[in-house]
Amino acid sequence: MQSSGRVSRSRANKHHWDDEDFRGKKAHKSHRSHHEVKRDLENYFERKRLKELTEDTWLQ
Repeated sequence: MQSSGRVSRSRANKHHWDDEDFRGKKAHKSHRSHHEVKRDLENYFERKRLKELTEDTWLQ
């Protein structure tokens, strides 16, 4: 039950943010879906983690 509430709340916030963002100065930019943004973030953090791992092995 809580998770669905959390999702709907974040969805409401996201909608508001999208309205602000795409009506305003970034209107010319293509709309990126929530899933695309989430995937990009996951990819970024995965790369960051791998980079830190490789740096750790270099230091050893």
